[in-house]
Amino acid sequence: MTINQAQLEARIALLNSYTNNPERTYTQLKDKSIKSNDGNYHWSGAYGGYALHQVCNEHGGIIDIFDKGHTFTKGQLYHAVNIFLLGIKTERDNNAK
Repeated sequence: MTINQAQLEARIALLNSYTNNPERTYTQLKDKSIKSNDGNYHWSGAYGGYALHQVCNEHGGIIDIFDKGHTFTKGQLYHAVNIFLLGIKTERDNNAK
């Protein structure tokens, strides 16, 4: 199955929603400057591959969630995000007991 950009973005939007993180990576302020939204998950593409990043401060610093650089295809990243979501859900379910 081929995963397109819209499907990948929808899965990452679900991740942001499920973790109560901002859906948008950036917010434009009244003075027209831009602030990064701390906690936001988003895909990044470079060198022909994709990665999942999370904003770690308001200045735009990021964490490469899977620590693999831009080595995933869209489909691989989609499935990795699904596994990540399942891990988060499992942890929450175990803590709720």
